[in-house]
Amino acid sequence: MNGEIVLPQIFPLDHKTTQWIHGQTKAMPLSEALYQFQQVAPSLPRHFQLGLWAQEQLGLSGAALDRWHSHLWCGSLANIGLISRAQEQRMAEVEPLLEPTDWSLLAPHREKGEGVILVGGHVGPSLLNQYRILKDELPILVFATNNSLGDVNLVNLNRKHLRNRSLALAVSYLRKGGSVHFSPDGLLGQSWVEETLLGCSIRLSKSIFQIEKLTRAPIYWLSAQWQKGRIAHLLRPMPSLRDTPAEQWQELWTQAYLAMIAEAYTQGAENIRFGGSFATNWQA
Repeated sequence: MNGEIVLPQIFPLDHKTTQWIHGQTKAMPLSEALYQFQQVAPSLPRHFQLGLWAQEQLGLSGAALDRWHSHLWCGSLANIGLISRAQEQRMAEVEPLLEPTDWSLLAPHREKGEGVILVGGHVGPSLLNQYRILKDELPILVFATNNSLGDVNLVNLNRKHLRNRSLALAVSYLRKGGSVHFSPDGLLGQSWVEETLLGCSIRLSKSIFQIEKLTRAPIYWLSAQWQKGRIAHLLRPMPSLRDTPAEQWQELWTQAYLAMIAEAYTQGAENIRFGGSFATNWQA
C-alpha cells in the first residue's frame, strides 16, 4: 500500500446486537430483511476507530460521516443475512441482487488451455464467489469449507483427507488446464504466513505462493462487492511470478492483495467485512 492508505485497528463491536437483529429478520424474505437492516443501521453504535479513519482518510464529517457509519452497519448485517440464506438453501432470494459477471478476462487463458488461480475473501459477501462460479457452470474447481451450495466442482476442506491433498489437487488441476478458486486465508494446504489487516493479525495460505511457483498460473482477484444495493463480482489481475523475481514475489503479491482490500473499503463502507481469520478480534 506504499503508505498511502493506513487501515484502522478493529476494536470489539457489539456482536450480540448484530446477531439479535439478524435473529429477528432470519425468517423474512431477504428483500424485507435488507429493508429492516437499513432501518436499524442508523441507530446502531458508531465505531469510533473506524470513524476516525473515515475522517482522516476519506475527509468525511457531519451527515456524510453518519451515512458512512450507516452503510458500514447495513453492509455488515446484510452479509450475515446472505450467508444464513445460503446455508439454508434460500439462494432464490439472493439471485435477484446479483449483477451478471463478466468472465471475459478468462477467455484468452481458456483458448490457450491455460488454467488460472482465482482468490477472494475479506471483502463483502465473499461466500457468493463460490455460488457465482457454480451457478455459471464454469470449469473451476472450488476449494472451500462451506459446502452448503453443493458438492459439484467443490473440494470440501473440512474433510481432512481432502485438505491434506488440497495443494496437490490444485496443482494437478491447473497443469491439466483447469482453474481453481480459494480464499487466501482458508484451509488450502498446511502452512501459512502471518500478515496484518485492519490492525489485526491474519494468516494467508502459503499455498498461493507454492502453487504459483509450481504452475506459473496467472492469478486473479475475484471479489463480491455491494454496489448501490446490488452485488457485483469483480475480476482483476494480480501480480504474477512471471514478471517478478521469485524472492520478492510473496511480499509484492501480499501488498497488492491488501491494497485491493483497502481500495474496496475506501470506496464503500458496506464492503468492510468483519470476518475471516481475524473475526475473534471484534466478536469478543
